[in-house]
Amino acid sequence: MTSKIDPIRDTYYKPLELAETWSAWLFYITAPVSIAVVLLDKGTHAIAYIAFQIAFVVLALAGSLLGLCMRLYWAPRAQEKRIADFLSSAFNVELSPERTAGYYNNSASDPARRMALQVLENCFFTKDVARLACVRARVTFAAYGVVWVVLVVNRWTSIDIVVWLCQLVFGEVILSAWIRLEWFRAKAERVFETVFRQWKGAATDNLYFLASSIDALVEYESHKATSGITLSSKLFEKNNVRLSQEWERIRRELERR
Repeated sequence: MTSKIDPIRDTYYKPLELAETWSAWLFYITAPVSIAVVLLDKGTHAIAYIAFQIAFVVLALAGSLLGLCMRLYWAPRAQEKRIADFLSSAFNVELSPERTAGYYNNSASDPARRMALQVLENCFFTKDVARLACVRARVTFAAYGVVWVVLVVNRWTSIDIVVWLCQLVFGEVILSAWIRLEWFRAKAERVFETVFRQWKGAATDNLYFLASSIDALVEYESHKATSGITLSSKLFEKNNVRLSQEWERIRRELERR
């Protein structure tokens, strides 16, 4: 099995992953600070109240700024570099000086066939890694959801605590992230199945096949950008050997056609 060299992940995706980690931590830190602002009596604890107000404003601004940087700079930059490398590999051209090695694995020489196989490979790894990430996200949401239900049905629970937990559970980091991840997994599975059937059932040496391959690439990248999901590199590395072996089996089967 060819060893992978991926300067794009190291240079462009790792900063994005780090920013997403910091964004999640800011969310979890901001949540208790926001409830403290609500619960503190500003008459009795005036200094503490002002301190928490200032902390809340600073944390909220930091979270917003970090979110904008991720959406407008880190994520688009990483995606542009990945697409440039994808097309460089498919068409055997140099669109970027930063190239991967062993990232796309097929022996097709025709650009349309290489592109289709590369889209398949992307979707194959994405759908499986996303499926594993979904398991974690479901468990996380279920755990927080149980706590939320217990507190809601307990009549002694302060309404401020219930509102705070709603903000935590149904916010961007837990529920929204889980739904977007499930959606992206389903879309990646659909693109994989579409391209796989196209390869099996259509002639691969005509313009329609090339157009269909480009359409599949655009669809996959569009879904990735819409979801805003960056899959865990640790989860990928943990399952890379198994997935690479399975992909080799699929690739050999397709290339015999």
